[in-house]
Amino acid sequence: MYRPNHLRTTRRTALGLFTAASFFPLELGVRSAAADDLPVVNLGTQPYPGEGNLFVAAAKGFFEKAGVKVAEKKLPSGRLTMDAMMSGSLDIATPVETGPMFAIANGTNLAILAQISTNPDEVKPLVRADAGVKSSKDLAGKRLGYGAGSSNQFAMYNWLKAGGVPASAVTLVNLQPADLVTALVNGTIDVGFTWEPFLTAAVQKGAGKVLVVEGQHLYQSRLLLVARPDWAKSHVDVAAKFLQALVMADSWMKANRPEAVKITAEGSSMAQKDLDPIFDRWSFEVELSNALVKAFDDQFAWASEAKLLHAGVAKPDFRKSFYPAALEKARPAGVTYNK
Repeated sequence: MYRPNHLRTTRRTALGLFTAASFFPLELGVRSAAADDLPVVNLGTQPYPGEGNLFVAAAKGFFEKAGVKVAEKKLPSGRLTMDAMMSGSLDIATPVETGPMFAIANGTNLAILAQISTNPDEVKPLVRADAGVKSSKDLAGKRLGYGAGSSNQFAMYNWLKAGGVPASAVTLVNLQPADLVTALVNGTIDVGFTWEPFLTAAVQKGAGKVLVVEGQHLYQSRLLLVARPDWAKSHVDVAAKFLQALVMADSWMKANRPEAVKITAEGSSMAQKDLDPIFDRWSFEVELSNALVKAFDDQFAWASEAKLLHAGVAKPDFRKSFYPAALEKARPAGVTYNK
């Protein structure tokens, strides 16, 4: 289990079509075989717009065109897809980098296949209008909802730090995203930290009682594909075909934005009218970059400072958990980190 051991909480609850050949080298085995003949990847997804290229690849048949079949299991959060992958019920999970950072720092072996989307201002604070929170300086004495070991906790820590408010001065409540929305609407918590579609859901269900605090820039998301090392080593060609399909999806989405928004909204359980104005916040390039290495290093520094890791844990070389072999076949230009 990769969750940190030193979390202070008050309660825990259980979140125009192109052909494949026009983009990719023939040696990757692009074919149009019947779906029953294709290797199967068991994939964990979550209702999140940053997974738009996954939703598009499935809806437009890009996985099959690239030579792989996907069996999707949708879970409430990326953290839960990690749990399922580690237990062996999934081949590939889709967390952002926070969960894998904790896992790797605590000694778990992971294979990071690629980053598949990013958003420069992902997690935002939600506040109840009657809580008296106008800025981060007003957090003392408030009840804060977040997800333990997730990017929400990283964002919450950054907002507390910006306001000069110690964690000991607030009440921390560990919640899954959907439960966090309910708690805000019901007044069980004063402030919550989450991402879309839960930001929009909280504002709509709150009917004026819940507001988003914009412009804080607490966290830049990096959605990853993560597998067990044994699976990654024995399925390089399959993983390359899977990544191939996402590169195809990215190109198609840029040329077909309205339909891309529609497909992503359906996969994220959002209304198309709500997603359309914010859709361009996400970038869907498939890569392994130095920026991802820095994100891991920065989050390790946060977890160490916040005493969320075992005492004395040394910073790992996170690059050793990168498995670039599949991406080097699917999109060589996407492998840009210093090995």
